[in-house]
Amino acid sequence: MMAPKIGFVGLGNMASALFEGLIQAGAIDPANTIGYDIAQSQVDYFHDKYAMVPASSELDVATWADIVIMGVKPDKLETVIGKIREAAKNKTIVSMVLGYNFERFHALVDPSTAHVTMMPNTPVKVSQGVILFEQENNLKAEELEAVVEMFSKVATVKVLPASIFKGASVLTGCGPAYVYQIIEALSDGVVELGVPRDLAYELVSQTVLGSAMMQKETKLHPGILKDQVCSPGGITIKGVNALEKNGLRHALIEGVKASSGK
Repeated sequence: MMAPKIGFVGLGNMASALFEGLIQAGAIDPANTIGYDIAQSQVDYFHDKYAMVPASSELDVATWADIVIMGVKPDKLETVIGKIREAAKNKTIVSMVLGYNFERFHALVDPSTAHVTMMPNTPVKVSQGVILFEQENNLKAEELEAVVEMFSKVATVKVLPASIFKGASVLTGCGPAYVYQIIEALSDGVVELGVPRDLAYELVSQTVLGSAMMQKETKLHPGILKDQVCSPGGITIKGVNALEKNGLRHALIEGVKASSGK
């Protein structure tokens, strides 16, 4: 069976991270991809670096590709769908456009078009991402399985019911920005203690990565793992207490809620 031809409509930050991650993980062949973006420089970049087939319009992508990954801004989606509706008949669209769940997206496309809503995050670029799929979709079981398998090369993939999809996608989609703020702040702290900036970033990022892997692998409650580092009367518990006094936990909770619109 021939590999499906993959098309990208929109090559912004998120789509670019996904494209490069999939290629570097060997999940797709760049010669079997096509892409379009309103910024010609993005199309040129991926054509020059990866030999992606350059498209001159959204219609070119939908006509050439078997699977279209939709990465346009929400206020542009309906216009774009109007351009490609006929060409996308009997094809598959994987949409990562915010605010368009299955029902809302389905109203825009031809009934023959299979589609599923997806939310990736930028660490897919280094094959450490999270990708969420909305459970409600009209792909055939084998089509959904093939799509999930492809994206599993660059991310932990979860298929979630609509009732929790939005909340989970707020965390995974926005969460990297919160983590980068934490990395930057911790680095600022050790720079103040005399550690060079580049070394600070390296040490902090590895500490965050290692701590996350520790929880993921052991499945222990984060509080237990935190307690294992905090010796009675030691320096770590003093730092933890300072973080609590300054509202770290509350700030993170409020950040997630704010991103969800609550």
